[in-house]
Amino acid sequence: VVIDRVTNRQVARPLGRILRQAGIDVLDAGLAATRNRQEVATAWEIAGLPRPQTLIGFSEATGVQAANMVGYPATLLPMIHGAATTVMLDEDTADAVIEHRVVLGTADEAIVLVQAGAPEECARVHVVDGEPIAFDGETLLNGAADLASRAAIAIGAAVVAIDIAVVDGRMVVWDALPVADFRNSTALNGKTVGETIAALAMRRAEGHAPGDGSGVRH
Repeated sequence: VVIDRVTNRQVARPLGRILRQAGIDVLDAGLAATRNRQEVATAWEIAGLPRPQTLIGFSEATGVQAANMVGYPATLLPMIHGAATTVMLDEDTADAVIEHRVVLGTADEAIVLVQAGAPEECARVHVVDGEPIAFDGETLLNGAADLASRAAIAIGAAVVAIDIAVVDGRMVVWDALPVADFRNSTALNGKTVGETIAALAMRRAEGHAPGDGSGVRH
């Protein structure tokens, strides 16, 4: 059993595939570890989870058009999970931010997701094997733990941090982080994230909870 804690996601994605091909059980963030933000957003939509309006841009022009269509403020999300997001307050900001990515970045970086709004409140919930274990911060939004659990299960994540945000007064699933720092998180049920991950790895290694390729134990 291997636990995915690789911060470089460009390395982690092919490495995870190689390990699985070798018959090794990998505990990771499911689609958020192996695919991109567009595919994760699609999985959440299919699962019927509350989401902000999200459009995809394939170039500077279509990226700015997407931001204009969802309205401002809007948030730009690079396709690879873990890459920093950027809030765009108006069209001038969107022009500058997206042009910067296209000019200085790679061809892949020109493809972006644009989500409507910017979080008014945000809670990061650490979910292990479908169970919300801990959260970052002093308080947790009411209902955020359950929503994070549903979001993690929808993408087949064994270990993931889910960002739950309030946008325009509505709670939505905002983003997923494949490798999050949980050392200072607040436990929900007395168990730490590290202990829970270790226990899951032991169960998998002992054969009590074999992986089925989805990342979630059945």
